[in-house]
Amino acid sequence: MLKKLGVAIAIVLNLSAVTQAAEQYLKVGTDNVGVPFMLDTWTMGEKDESFGKVLKIYQLKSDLMFEYMLDPGCGDERLWIVGTRVYNSKGVKVGEEKNNSEIPARGNSFGSTAMKYYCRSIGARGW
Repeated sequence: MLKKLGVAIAIVLNLSAVTQAAEQYLKVGTDNVGVPFMLDTWTMGEKDESFGKVLKIYQLKSDLMFEYMLDPGCGDERLWIVGTRVYNSKGVKVGEEKNNSEIPARGNSFGSTAMKYYCRSIGARGW
């Protein structure tokens, strides 16, 4: 009986972890071959040591994970990609690039979808 209870508790804890991970990452789009872009909803607007306050969007391709940092301007409806990082399958950073490219803040891109979610979550006007 105790063993069955222990197994049941382990299953519930595992399901809880899966549910929390699903709540942390929100699909905000896909690329042209259907690979999803996932917004980290738990770190939205937090300061990144290299890029400032950003939204972090992740995409897994082959054995690499791409991390895109976006700087949203909810008030003036402007959005910039300020940097990217690439990690290998062991989680080791293999590249980092800073840039400051403005992209459309409205529309159906992964960036604009992430911005819409973020701006609504902080109660910005007009979203």
